[in-house]
Amino acid sequence: MAEIEGKLQQLGIEIIEGAIDRQEYFSVKEAAEMLNCTTKTIRNRIERKELKAVYHKIGIGQSQYLIPKEEINIATITTEVIPVSRAISIGELKEAIKAEMRAENAQIREELSVVRETQERIEKSLQERDARLLEAIRERQHERQEQAEKPWWKFWE
Repeated sequence: MAEIEGKLQQLGIEIIEGAIDRQEYFSVKEAAEMLNCTTKTIRNRIERKELKAVYHKIGIGQSQYLIPKEEINIATITTEVIPVSRAISIGELKEAIKAEMRAENAQIREELSVVRETQERIEKSLQERDARLLEAIRERQHERQEQAEKPWWKFWE
């Protein structure tokens, strides 16, 4: 036990015996859940002095680290309030939303027209390629037909 206390003193961890107010502390398990890590990580952070902790000495096998609540930075939700110099009517709000939607729709229409033009160019080039391939196939078929119509002894001519 003296060995553990010596290590705790080296780390600068306060040893508390007896009853304490648990409302002011988190257990290692609770701290791990709040910080989304393992209990081993919490203990390592305590040993590296990244987290301040106290050692609650209850008895053999029951002692534990406790982390003060101030050490765990819990994210708080803040709502940003923007001050408005004047009251906005429902009609004005509707018009502002409509104007924004029109601007966004115009941008989307422009992008759509660019996509359509690109698609038309691609389709045109594919049609041209298909026409060239069909013509090449017809030429080859014609050559083979001519070759087949020749007598066999004129094969190399």
